[in-house]
Amino acid sequence: VSSGVCGLTSLISVNSGDISKDFVSCCRKFGMDENELQQITSTTPPMPQWRMVYLRTTNVILDASSLLYSQFPNTFISGGGELKTFAEKLHAFFSHLKESRCTTYVVVDGGVDKSKLATLKARLKSKLKKLDPQALVSLSSKHTRLRPALAINLLIFIAQQHGCTVALANGEADGGIIEILNKLKGDAFVVSSDSDFLLTDCKGVLTCEKLQICANGIKGRTLLKPLKYLKDLYHATQAQLVVAATMTGCDTTKKSQSLKNFHTNSSCGGNNSFTNMVAYLHAHNCKPTTQPEELLPACQRIVSQLPKEVSTGLRSLIIEKAVPALISPELVVYSNKRGKGLLSYMFQGCCCDQATSSIQFGIQAMSIRMEMASEVNEYNTIQCMKHCITYKRYSCA
Repeated sequence: VSSGVCGLTSLISVNSGDISKDFVSCCRKFGMDENELQQITSTTPPMPQWRMVYLRTTNVILDASSLLYSQFPNTFISGGGELKTFAEKLHAFFSHLKESRCTTYVVVDGGVDKSKLATLKARLKSKLKKLDPQALVSLSSKHTRLRPALAINLLIFIAQQHGCTVALANGEADGGIIEILNKLKGDAFVVSSDSDFLLTDCKGVLTCEKLQICANGIKGRTLLKPLKYLKDLYHATQAQLVVAATMTGCDTTKKSQSLKNFHTNSSCGGNNSFTNMVAYLHAHNCKPTTQPEELLPACQRIVSQLPKEVSTGLRSLIIEKAVPALISPELVVYSNKRGKGLLSYMFQGCCCDQATSSIQFGIQAMSIRMEMASEVNEYNTIQCMKHCITYKRYSCA
Protein backbone atom coordinates (compact mmCIF):
# COMPACT_ATOMS: atom_id res chain seq x y z
CA VAL A 1 0.00 0.00 0.00
CA SER A 2 1.54 3.29 -1.08
CA SER A 3 2.48 5.97 1.38
CA GLY A 4 0.71 9.24 0.67
CA VAL A 5 -1.41 10.14 -2.37
CA CYS A 6 -2.19 7.24 -4.70
CA GLY A 7 -0.21 7.44 -7.93
CA LEU A 8 1.34 10.85 -7.31
CA THR A 9 4.96 9.66 -7.17
CA SER A 10 4.69 7.83 -10.49
CA LEU A 11 2.69 10.68 -12.04
CA ILE A 12 5.46 13.26 -11.76
CA SER A 13 7.79 10.99 -13.73
CA VAL A 14 5.43 10.94 -16.74
CA ASN A 15 6.04 13.31 -19.65
CA SER A 16 4.24 16.59 -18.95
CA GLY A 17 2.89 16.76 -22.50
CA ASP A 18 1.18 13.39 -22.09
CA ILE A 19 -0.28 14.45 -18.73
CA SER A 20 -1.58 17.69 -20.25
CA LYS A 21 -3.31 15.81 -23.10
CA ASP A 22 -4.90 13.43 -20.60
CA PHE A 23 -5.98 16.37 -18.46
CA VAL A 24 -7.66 18.17 -21.37
CA SER A 25 -9.40 14.93 -22.38
CA CYS A 26 -10.74 14.47 -18.83
CA CYS A 27 -11.93 18.09 -18.66
CA ARG A 28 -13.78 17.71 -21.95
CA LYS A 29 -15.34 14.42 -20.78
CA PHE A 30 -16.78 16.22 -17.74
CA GLY A 31 -18.26 18.92 -20.01
CA MET A 32 -15.93 21.77 -19.08
CA ASP A 33 -16.77 25.16 -20.61
CA GLU A 34 -14.95 25.48 -23.96
CA ASN A 35 -13.72 29.00 -23.18
CA GLU A 36 -12.02 27.79 -20.01
CA LEU A 37 -10.70 24.77 -21.88
CA GLN A 38 -9.20 27.10 -24.49
CA GLN A 39 -7.24 28.91 -21.78
CA ILE A 40 -5.70 25.60 -20.72
CA THR A 41 -4.84 24.37 -24.22
CA SER A 42 -3.35 27.72 -25.27
CA THR A 43 -0.37 27.36 -22.93
CA THR A 44 2.61 25.05 -23.25
CA PRO A 45 2.88 22.42 -20.49
CA PRO A 46 5.73 23.22 -18.06
CA MET A 47 8.90 21.17 -18.16
CA PRO A 48 9.64 19.34 -14.90
CA GLN A 49 12.94 20.40 -13.38
CA TRP A 50 14.49 17.06 -12.46
CA ARG A 51 17.94 17.47 -10.94
CA MET A 52 20.60 15.46 -9.14
CA VAL A 53 20.83 17.46 -5.92
CA TYR A 54 23.72 17.49 -3.47
CA LEU A 55 22.59 18.35 0.05
CA ARG A 56 25.01 21.15 0.88
CA THR A 57 24.51 24.36 2.88
CA THR A 58 20.75 23.92 2.90
CA ASN A 59 17.92 23.13 5.29
CA VAL A 60 16.97 19.45 5.39
CA ILE A 61 13.85 18.06 7.11
CA LEU A 62 13.98 14.29 7.67
CA ASP A 63 11.06 11.96 8.30
CA ALA A 64 12.51 9.74 11.04
CA SER A 65 10.35 6.71 10.26
CA SER A 66 11.18 6.79 6.55
CA LEU A 67 14.88 7.07 7.33
CA LEU A 68 14.70 4.28 9.89
CA TYR A 69 13.05 1.74 7.60
CA SER A 70 15.21 2.64 4.61
CA GLN A 71 18.41 2.19 6.62
CA PHE A 72 17.40 -0.96 8.48
CA PRO A 73 16.95 -3.79 5.93
CA ASN A 74 16.56 -7.37 7.04
CA THR A 75 20.22 -8.08 6.46
CA PHE A 76 20.84 -6.21 9.72
CA ILE A 77 18.48 -8.40 11.71
CA SER A 78 20.31 -10.75 14.04
CA GLY A 79 19.04 -11.86 17.42
CA GLY A 80 16.39 -9.15 17.59
CA GLY A 81 18.23 -6.49 15.65
CA GLU A 82 21.78 -5.66 14.74
CA LEU A 83 21.89 -2.14 16.16
CA LYS A 84 25.67 -1.75 15.80
CA THR A 85 25.63 -1.84 11.99
CA PHE A 86 22.56 0.40 11.98
CA ALA A 87 24.35 2.89 14.24
CA GLU A 88 27.39 2.95 11.96
CA LYS A 89 25.21 3.75 8.94
CA LEU A 90 23.44 6.52 10.84
CA HIS A 91 26.74 8.02 12.03
CA ALA A 92 27.98 8.08 8.42
CA PHE A 93 24.72 9.60 7.17
CA PHE A 94 24.47 12.41 9.73
CA SER A 95 28.21 13.17 9.68
CA HIS A 96 28.03 13.80 5.92
CA LEU A 97 25.13 16.20 6.43
CA LYS A 98 27.10 17.99 9.14
CA GLU A 99 30.26 18.21 7.00
CA SER A 100 28.14 19.60 4.16
CA ARG A 101 26.95 22.36 6.54
CA CYS A 102 23.31 21.37 6.33
CA THR A 103 20.86 22.49 8.98
CA THR A 104 19.05 19.25 9.69
CA TYR A 105 15.71 18.65 11.42
CA VAL A 106 14.69 15.09 12.29
CA VAL A 107 10.94 14.76 12.91
CA VAL A 108 9.60 11.80 14.92
CA ASP A 109 6.03 10.47 14.97
CA GLY A 110 4.13 11.32 18.14
CA GLY A 111 0.87 9.46 17.49
CA VAL A 112 -1.45 8.05 14.85
CA ASP A 113 -4.90 9.39 14.00
CA LYS A 114 -7.70 6.80 14.03
CA SER A 115 -8.72 7.82 10.51
CA LYS A 116 -5.51 6.25 9.21
CA LEU A 117 -6.13 2.85 10.82
CA ALA A 118 -7.51 1.22 7.67
CA THR A 119 -4.39 2.18 5.73
CA LEU A 120 -2.09 0.97 8.51
CA LYS A 121 -3.97 -2.30 8.70
CA ALA A 122 -3.68 -2.77 4.93
CA ARG A 123 0.07 -2.12 5.08
CA LEU A 124 0.44 -4.65 7.87
CA LYS A 125 -1.52 -7.29 5.96
CA SER A 126 0.57 -6.62 2.85
CA LYS A 127 3.80 -7.07 4.80
CA LEU A 128 2.58 -10.26 6.43
CA LYS A 129 1.48 -11.66 3.08
CA LYS A 130 4.88 -10.99 1.52
CA LEU A 131 6.88 -12.10 4.53
CA ASP A 132 9.33 -14.85 3.68
CA PRO A 133 8.80 -17.70 6.20
CA GLN A 134 12.57 -18.17 6.21
CA ALA A 135 13.27 -14.47 6.84
CA LEU A 136 14.14 -14.95 10.48
CA VAL A 137 16.45 -17.84 9.56
CA SER A 138 18.08 -16.75 6.32
CA LEU A 139 17.95 -13.00 7.09
CA SER A 140 17.85 -12.44 3.35
CA SER A 141 14.24 -11.50 2.66
CA LYS A 142 13.80 -8.30 0.70
CA HIS A 143 10.01 -8.35 0.88
CA THR A 144 9.58 -6.79 4.29
CA ARG A 145 11.51 -5.04 7.01
CA LEU A 146 11.62 -5.75 10.69
CA ARG A 147 13.08 -3.39 13.21
CA PRO A 148 14.13 -4.16 16.76
CA ALA A 149 13.07 -2.24 19.82
CA LEU A 150 14.88 1.03 20.60
CA ALA A 151 15.96 1.62 16.98
CA ILE A 152 14.12 4.97 16.95
CA ASN A 153 15.78 5.92 20.23
CA LEU A 154 19.17 5.18 18.71
CA LEU A 155 18.35 7.30 15.66
CA ILE A 156 17.35 10.21 17.93
CA PHE A 157 20.52 9.87 20.01
CA ILE A 158 22.88 9.78 17.00
CA ALA A 159 21.09 12.66 15.24
CA GLN A 160 21.56 14.78 18.37
CA GLN A 161 25.22 13.80 18.57
CA HIS A 162 25.75 15.27 15.11
CA GLY A 163 24.03 18.54 15.95
CA CYS A 164 20.66 17.87 14.33
CA THR A 165 17.50 19.33 15.81
CA VAL A 166 15.17 16.47 16.74
CA ALA A 167 11.47 17.35 16.90
CA LEU A 168 8.66 15.17 18.18
CA ALA A 169 5.33 15.89 16.48
CA ASN A 170 2.14 16.07 18.49
CA GLY A 171 0.61 13.66 16.00
CA GLU A 172 2.21 12.07 12.96
CA ALA A 173 5.55 13.35 11.68
CA ASP A 174 3.85 14.82 8.57
CA GLY A 175 2.32 17.66 10.56
CA GLY A 176 5.60 18.36 12.33
CA ILE A 177 7.43 18.51 9.01
CA ILE A 178 4.84 20.99 7.67
CA GLU A 179 5.20 23.08 10.85
CA ILE A 180 8.97 23.37 10.39
CA LEU A 181 8.65 23.86 6.63
CA ASN A 182 6.26 26.76 7.21
CA LYS A 183 8.68 28.36 9.67
CA LEU A 184 11.44 28.07 7.09
CA LYS A 185 9.10 29.57 4.44
CA GLY A 186 9.58 26.53 2.22
CA ASP A 187 13.36 26.89 2.11
CA ALA A 188 14.15 23.22 2.75
CA PHE A 189 14.40 19.82 1.12
CA VAL A 190 12.14 17.15 2.61
CA VAL A 191 13.57 13.64 2.90
CA SER A 192 10.67 11.19 3.10
CA SER A 193 9.02 8.30 1.28
CA ASP A 194 5.64 10.03 1.63
CA SER A 195 4.29 11.61 -1.57
CA ASP A 196 2.11 14.04 0.45
CA PHE A 197 5.02 16.47 0.54
CA LEU A 198 4.90 16.94 -3.23
CA LEU A 199 1.89 19.17 -2.47
CA THR A 200 3.88 21.42 -0.12
CA ASP A 201 5.89 24.48 -1.05
CA CYS A 202 9.30 22.88 -0.45
CA LYS A 203 12.49 22.94 -2.54
CA GLY A 204 12.12 19.25 -3.37
CA VAL A 205 11.28 15.82 -1.96
CA LEU A 206 13.95 13.12 -1.82
CA THR A 207 13.11 9.52 -0.98
CA CYS A 208 15.36 7.92 1.65
CA GLU A 209 15.82 4.74 -0.41
CA LYS A 210 17.43 6.62 -3.31
CA LEU A 211 19.80 8.84 -1.34
CA GLN A 212 23.46 8.11 -1.99
CA ILE A 213 26.48 8.91 0.17
CA CYS A 214 29.38 9.99 -2.03
CA ALA A 215 32.66 11.91 -1.77
CA ASN A 216 30.85 15.23 -2.15
CA GLY A 217 28.23 14.49 0.50
CA ILE A 218 24.72 13.08 0.10
CA LYS A 219 22.96 13.24 -3.23
CA GLY A 220 19.59 12.28 -4.67
CA ARG A 221 17.45 12.95 -7.73
CA THR A 222 14.45 15.16 -7.14
CA LEU A 223 11.84 17.30 -8.88
CA LEU A 224 12.60 20.90 -7.93
CA LYS A 225 9.65 22.93 -6.65
CA PRO A 226 7.07 20.13 -7.16
CA LEU A 227 4.10 22.23 -6.02
CA LYS A 228 4.81 24.95 -8.58
CA TYR A 229 5.17 22.32 -11.31
CA LEU A 230 1.81 20.70 -10.45
CA LYS A 231 0.04 24.08 -10.19
CA ASP A 232 1.34 25.14 -13.61
CA LEU A 233 0.64 21.75 -15.17
CA TYR A 234 -3.00 21.64 -14.04
CA HIS A 235 -3.71 25.39 -13.98
CA ALA A 236 -4.81 24.81 -10.39
CA THR A 237 -4.37 26.32 -6.96
CA GLN A 238 -2.75 24.46 -4.10
CA ALA A 239 -6.18 24.06 -2.48
CA GLN A 240 -7.57 22.35 -5.60
CA LEU A 241 -4.59 19.98 -5.72
CA VAL A 242 -5.00 19.08 -2.05
CA VAL A 243 -8.73 18.34 -2.41
CA ALA A 244 -8.05 16.36 -5.60
CA ALA A 245 -5.49 14.30 -3.67
CA THR A 246 -8.06 13.37 -1.02
CA MET A 247 -10.53 12.36 -3.75
CA THR A 248 -7.88 10.29 -5.50
CA GLY A 249 -6.99 8.50 -2.30
CA CYS A 250 -4.63 9.54 0.47
CA ASP A 251 -3.73 7.70 3.69
CA THR A 252 -6.95 8.93 5.32
CA THR A 253 -9.41 8.24 2.50
CA LYS A 254 -8.04 5.47 0.29
CA LYS A 255 -9.64 2.65 2.30
CA SER A 256 -12.97 4.36 2.98
CA GLN A 257 -16.10 2.83 1.46
CA SER A 258 -17.52 6.27 0.67
CA LEU A 259 -14.56 7.04 -1.62
CA LYS A 260 -14.82 3.63 -3.30
CA ASN A 261 -18.52 4.26 -3.94
CA PHE A 262 -17.74 7.67 -5.43
CA HIS A 263 -15.12 6.25 -7.79
CA THR A 264 -17.49 3.49 -8.92
CA ASN A 265 -20.88 5.20 -9.08
CA SER A 266 -20.16 8.81 -10.02
CA SER A 267 -19.47 10.50 -13.34
CA CYS A 268 -15.79 9.66 -12.77
CA GLY A 269 -16.55 6.36 -14.46
CA GLY A 270 -14.12 4.39 -12.34
CA ASN A 271 -11.17 6.62 -13.25
CA ASN A 272 -9.67 7.60 -9.89
CA SER A 273 -6.42 9.07 -11.23
CA PHE A 274 -5.11 12.34 -9.81
CA THR A 275 -5.40 13.96 -13.25
CA ASN A 276 -9.05 12.96 -13.52
CA MET A 277 -9.86 14.35 -10.07
CA VAL A 278 -8.28 17.74 -10.81
CA ALA A 279 -10.26 17.83 -14.06
CA TYR A 280 -13.42 16.96 -12.10
CA LEU A 281 -12.92 20.00 -9.85
CA HIS A 282 -12.20 22.29 -12.83
CA ALA A 283 -15.22 21.10 -14.80
CA HIS A 284 -17.57 21.56 -11.82
CA ASN A 285 -16.12 25.02 -11.12
CA CYS A 286 -14.91 24.02 -7.66
CA LYS A 287 -12.33 26.65 -6.82
CA PRO A 288 -11.41 29.14 -4.09
CA THR A 289 -12.09 32.85 -4.32
CA THR A 290 -9.84 35.11 -6.36
CA GLN A 291 -8.89 36.93 -3.15
CA PRO A 292 -5.92 35.72 -1.06
CA GLU A 293 -7.20 33.04 1.29
CA GLU A 294 -5.71 30.70 3.88
CA LEU A 295 -5.25 27.15 2.61
CA LEU A 296 -7.70 25.38 4.92
CA PRO A 297 -10.66 27.78 4.28
CA ALA A 298 -9.90 27.56 0.55
CA CYS A 299 -10.13 23.76 0.69
CA GLN A 300 -13.36 23.98 2.69
CA ARG A 301 -14.85 26.29 0.05
CA ILE A 302 -13.93 23.86 -2.74
CA VAL A 303 -15.50 20.90 -0.91
CA SER A 304 -18.69 22.91 -0.35
CA GLN A 305 -18.94 23.42 -4.13
CA LEU A 306 -18.74 19.71 -5.00
CA PRO A 307 -21.78 18.32 -6.87
CA LYS A 308 -24.44 16.31 -5.05
CA GLU A 309 -23.07 12.98 -6.27
CA VAL A 310 -20.28 13.40 -3.69
CA SER A 311 -21.85 11.97 -0.54
CA THR A 312 -22.14 13.87 2.73
CA GLY A 313 -20.03 11.21 4.43
CA LEU A 314 -17.18 11.63 1.94
CA ARG A 315 -17.35 15.42 2.20
CA SER A 316 -17.09 15.19 5.98
CA LEU A 317 -14.17 12.77 5.81
CA ILE A 318 -12.33 15.02 3.36
CA ILE A 319 -12.77 18.28 5.22
CA GLU A 320 -12.59 17.01 8.81
CA LYS A 321 -9.81 14.44 8.49
CA ALA A 322 -8.12 14.16 5.10
CA VAL A 323 -7.38 17.80 4.30
CA PRO A 324 -6.03 18.61 7.80
CA ALA A 325 -3.84 15.48 7.63
CA LEU A 326 -2.31 16.74 4.38
CA ILE A 327 -1.80 20.42 5.17
CA SER A 328 -2.17 21.17 8.88
CA PRO A 329 0.96 21.85 10.91
CA GLU A 330 1.41 20.00 14.21
CA LEU A 331 2.98 21.34 17.37
CA VAL A 332 6.42 19.86 17.98
CA VAL A 333 8.60 19.33 21.04
CA TYR A 334 12.23 20.09 20.28
CA SER A 335 15.01 18.00 21.76
CA ASN A 336 17.06 21.05 22.69
CA LYS A 337 14.26 22.65 24.70
CA ARG A 338 12.52 21.60 27.86
CA GLY A 339 9.00 20.52 27.10
CA LYS A 340 6.02 18.85 28.67
CA GLY A 341 4.06 15.89 27.45
CA LEU A 342 4.37 13.36 24.71
CA LEU A 343 7.80 11.77 24.62
CA SER A 344 9.93 14.72 25.65
CA TYR A 345 11.21 12.40 28.37
CA MET A 346 12.74 10.27 25.64
CA PHE A 347 15.12 13.12 24.90
CA GLN A 348 16.20 13.25 28.54
CA GLY A 349 17.06 9.57 28.95
CA CYS A 350 14.01 7.29 28.90
CA CYS A 351 14.00 3.57 28.15
CA CYS A 352 10.60 3.67 26.41
CA ASP A 353 10.65 2.54 22.81
CA GLN A 354 8.25 4.20 20.44
CA ALA A 355 7.19 1.01 18.71
CA THR A 356 4.81 0.24 15.88
CA SER A 357 1.32 1.66 15.61
CA SER A 358 -1.36 -0.24 17.49
CA ILE A 359 -3.99 -1.34 14.97
CA GLN A 360 -6.44 -2.41 17.65
CA PHE A 361 -6.62 0.83 19.61
CA GLY A 362 -5.62 3.43 17.06
CA ILE A 363 -2.93 4.81 19.32
CA GLN A 364 0.81 4.61 19.39
CA ALA A 365 2.18 1.61 21.26
CA MET A 366 5.39 1.70 23.28
CA SER A 367 7.45 -1.07 24.76
CA ILE A 368 9.43 -0.60 27.96
CA ARG A 369 12.81 -2.28 28.06
CA MET A 370 13.15 -2.65 31.82
CA GLU A 371 16.54 -4.35 31.48
CA MET A 372 17.79 -0.92 30.41
CA ALA A 373 16.32 0.92 33.36
CA SER A 374 19.63 0.92 35.20
CA GLU A 375 21.33 2.55 32.21
CA VAL A 376 18.97 5.48 31.86
CA ASN A 377 17.12 7.93 34.03
CA GLU A 378 14.49 5.81 35.78
CA TYR A 379 12.56 8.91 36.85
CA ASN A 380 12.06 10.01 33.23
CA THR A 381 10.82 6.56 32.26
CA ILE A 382 8.23 6.52 35.05
CA GLN A 383 7.10 10.08 34.25
CA CYS A 384 6.78 9.19 30.58
CA MET A 385 4.60 6.18 31.38
CA LYS A 386 2.41 8.24 33.70
CA HIS A 387 1.90 10.89 31.05
CA CYS A 388 1.00 8.37 28.36
CA ILE A 389 -1.51 6.60 30.58
CA THR A 390 -3.02 9.84 31.91
CA TYR A 391 -3.66 11.32 28.46
CA LYS A 392 -4.61 7.96 26.90
CA ARG A 393 -2.56 8.72 23.83
CA TYR A 394 -0.33 5.73 24.20
CA SER A 395 -0.60 2.17 25.39
CA CYS A 396 2.37 1.11 27.46
CA ALA A 397 3.35 -2.53 27.54
